[in-house]
This record gives sequence, C-alpha cells and structure tokens, in this order.
Amino acid sequence: MEKPPLELTSEVNGLQKMRTDEILERYSELLGPELLHCRNCTLLRAEVAYRLQERFYGISLPREIVGAIEAAGEPAGKTGPLLAGTRIVRRWKGVEHEIALRSDGSVEYCGEVYRSLSAVARKITGTNWNGKLFFGLKK
Repeated sequence: MEKPPLELTSEVNGLQKMRTDEILERYSELLGPELLHCRNCTLLRAEVAYRLQERFYGISLPREIVGAIEAAGEPAGKTGPLLAGTRIVRRWKGVEHEIALRSDGSVEYCGEVYRSLSAVARKITGTNWNGKLFFGLKK
C-alpha cells in the first residue's frame, strides 16, 4: 500500500486538535449534513479520518461491512443484533452468571433454556428485570 502524502497525514492528525463544531463542519463537508447521526466527537473524528483515507486510497467497503462496523461501534444502549453463540457474563452479588444466546432467540443458562433475557434475569435475581438492562445491553 502506498504511503499517504504529508497533507493527508497532517489532516488526519489535525482532527485530534479540532473542536466539536469544527469536526461537525468537516463531517458535513465529507458526508453531507443529512448523514450526521451522532454528536460523539470521538466517533465523528474516526469517521472523518476514515473518509479522508478512503478518498486517498480509493477503497470503499461494501454496505454490509460498513453496517457491521457501525453496529459494533454503537455506544451502550444501542446494541446491534446479537448473534447466536454470543456469550454474556454478568456478576451478581459476587457470583458470575454466564448465558449463551441461541439461534432461535432463546437463552441458555445453567443448562436450561429460557425464552428471554428477562426470564434469566428473573431467575438470577428473584425479581422482575428488563433483561437487556440487567445484562448491560441497555442503559
């Protein structure tokens, strides 16, 4: 891969010194204001840096991969789809509890199958909980 020119390197490095309003302006220039979906400065800097490099190298990822990357980078409270086989560990009152998500949408816990995260949270705590909240998938 060819080495980026000094202008590109300087611009990408300069993003760290930009204020939020400057990052928002640069983002709008590159992607258009209609695509502005968050105001998290760290994520915006990363997106701008990616787009600058993408322009230089002429590389564009397929839409599915971009979607997966965006879902992975979403802040807590906005989880993307959880895949079958995903394991989640939650410590409750000093005990670690591990669950596994199944392909049919159910949840396995201690060798038993439950229909939802909330059902497992109820089993662990003895009270009603929002399952996503209990397992840290939602704020």
